[in-house]
Amino acid sequence: MSFHPIHGQDPIKVLKQLEGSQLILPVVSIGNTPQLAADLLIHTLPAKLVARLDDIYLYPFASPVDYVDDPKQGITSGLEIYYNELHQVTILQQRSPILPGLTAKFLKELIVPFVRMAQFGRVVILQSNDAGLREDKDVDHLFLLWANDIAKTLETFRISDNSIGVISDKSDLDGMGKLILDAFEDRNEDSSSLGPVVKGSLKLASTPSASIDAIFLSIFVYEGDNSDDSKQLASQLLRVLHVDEPAEWTTPISWRGVYGNKQIPVGMEYGVYT
Repeated sequence: MSFHPIHGQDPIKVLKQLEGSQLILPVVSIGNTPQLAADLLIHTLPAKLVARLDDIYLYPFASPVDYVDDPKQGITSGLEIYYNELHQVTILQQRSPILPGLTAKFLKELIVPFVRMAQFGRVVILQSNDAGLREDKDVDHLFLLWANDIAKTLETFRISDNSIGVISDKSDLDGMGKLILDAFEDRNEDSSSLGPVVKGSLKLASTPSASIDAIFLSIFVYEGDNSDDSKQLASQLLRVLHVDEPAEWTTPISWRGVYGNKQIPVGMEYGVYT
């Protein structure tokens, strides 16, 4: 699998730019809340598109480029990498689900090699869990937090409210987030031969195993209008990243009208019968 910088940039230089930054990895889960939270960060920080990853293991996806005020030219793909230099934050936005039966390949041949080659300072996995299936022990918790260095995380995060449940044992995690964490710990190195390496791209290959500083942050939600849920998740994420929360979140145009919050046009020219 390959890493494709935009505008023909040198892939080695782009990876070097990302080195040491904190990677946000939203997984496709209920309500797409992690993806919505990532959208908020991309447009609020803001973060610029710097590269793409091969999306051969995802359902085919392409759309116009999302924007806030002025339309932009280009096409949005299934796996895009955004970067904010000021806060040293990288976001890997996944806009399409993984094809059935290809999760292991997606992680082993693409995500893990990318994370290791970029040498991120920390990886934060975002996930949403079904609030209707919440267990009694988590009934008072809106968020779940796990880290492979939980003592250090608690010291710097300074959790003071009961809405966050701290998980000490990774086996208590579930969903795609746990699969990613397990893949990070897998010492069986591998790389993919799929996809040609074109000029201006870099094939993702195995690198010597090293421990990855990882954090798992999950929010309990119901399916429906998850715009407010995503803002809560993004706010907690900024606490983990030690980034000040903005006075107001910037939402892209793709959010307008999605949950019925756009005024319905009326009249002969723009009404329901036009």
